[in-house]
Amino acid sequence: MKFMSRFCDQKGHLVDYGGLYYSPHAFLSAVLRKAVGHRPKKPWISYRAINHLSGLICPNWRVLEYGAGMSTLWLARRCQHVVSIEGNEFWFRTIDQMLKSQKISNVDLRLRKNDSYHIIDDIPDHYVDFALVDGWNRDECMRTALCKVRRGGYIYLDNTDQYVNNPKGHTRIAENILLSHLKQIGATPTYFVDFCPANFFVSEGLLARV
Repeated sequence: MKFMSRFCDQKGHLVDYGGLYYSPHAFLSAVLRKAVGHRPKKPWISYRAINHLSGLICPNWRVLEYGAGMSTLWLARRCQHVVSIEGNEFWFRTIDQMLKSQKISNVDLRLRKNDSYHIIDDIPDHYVDFALVDGWNRDECMRTALCKVRRGGYIYLDNTDQYVNNPKGHTRIAENILLSHLKQIGATPTYFVDFCPANFFVSEGLLARV
């Protein structure tokens, strides 16, 4: 049962045959991460979401990211500018050092904690082309992202299958906020149920054009 649970997300959605293709990649990268600390330099989200975003993001795009990581480096190589918000000081310093060592200069990496995590008053509304929400206080981050992303831009909310039994949790609220917005504008969400790099289990993410 525990083995089979690796092929379902926390909402109970079973990965399809297309997603199974990525299971060896996920398994190998998870083993390497635990054995030697290797971290794949790509977003730790659905493999198919990564592929989709790789073809979607344009070189002139401005990106907002909540939750810095390997995705920060990946995004920086594909867009004009990234503002990345991180709440963990150790991880902030780790990513900052990676950016400097790889001479990546188009990332504005910011350390924010607690109630100020979601606040980015210096970025104009409708200025950002894409936002990745994967960090603390996702409900407040989603509200901010919906203000900052331009009409016709995109938001990706990671781990939408988490905490399914806690409707008041920040991830559940964030998903509902985004779905409510999509309903208002007559848009359809795209869910990815898939394996992701560095972890051998299935999770769900949501991409929306807003």
